[in-house]
Amino acid sequence: MTYLMAGQMTELDRLQLQSRVWEPAGQRLLDGLGDGAGRRALDAGCGCLGWLRLLSRWTGPSGRCTGTDIDDQMLTAAGQVISGQQLGNVDLVRDDLFHSTLPARSFDLVHARFQLAPLGRFGDQLAAYRRLLRPGGLLVLEDPDTSSWHYHPGAPAAQRLIDLILEAFRAAGGDFDAGRRGYQLLAGALLANHTEFVSPAMMHWTRSGDLIVMVVLGGMGSLFGPLVGAVALLVLEEALSGITEYWQIILGPLLLLVVLFARGGIIGLLSRGRA
Repeated sequence: MTYLMAGQMTELDRLQLQSRVWEPAGQRLLDGLGDGAGRRALDAGCGCLGWLRLLSRWTGPSGRCTGTDIDDQMLTAAGQVISGQQLGNVDLVRDDLFHSTLPARSFDLVHARFQLAPLGRFGDQLAAYRRLLRPGGLLVLEDPDTSSWHYHPGAPAAQRLIDLILEAFRAAGGDFDAGRRGYQLLAGALLANHTEFVSPAMMHWTRSGDLIVMVVLGGMGSLFGPLVGAVALLVLEEALSGITEYWQIILGPLLLLVVLFARGGIIGLLSRGRA
């Protein structure tokens, strides 16, 4: 899939400006990852700039940065930036992510911005990124999440525009809210990579029930509530199953007591105790 407006200079200028505006946030992230000197980094779907300048600085003269895209006009525009700023450690390669000719396990860091949302095929994309990463490598994904779009007072026209954007991406096979699903996507990919098998049982409705129990136990509306609830559920399951094989009969009333008398879950009880 090529970018429909790649041939318009105004659009290329906008995309390069957008990349520059977002560079400080990317730099902070790279700073947190440590020294990248001598490493090999990939900016998949770099477009006309992407993270090329950031990764060039991060990998340093002894490292190497590769930018890939399937659109020749995007790569031409990126090449002009590279030559103009003399980024000697940057290579540009025309490459299709889904049929990549890049060697496997050849990068210490793989970055992809706004690829999941328009292209979809989440499983195929994550498999492609994992193939390119060396063992212990870093995967950095950036995708949008419309939950950050707020307006007050109500604006029906703005909401209609958001709905149309979401609908257009779904119709094309993508998901504009891919950023919201990042944790789930990576968790699923890591599980499949670890077990080398995904059972249909993982899709059973009881899995959703387990998640609800974790949230209720830990505390709804809190950042760490579900995490605390997950630990609590595992501990309860281990302890109760040692007493009886019908441990769910005991867990049910315990969960009911939490709902009735500790609506904030474990996190709520801890907060009240500190107060």
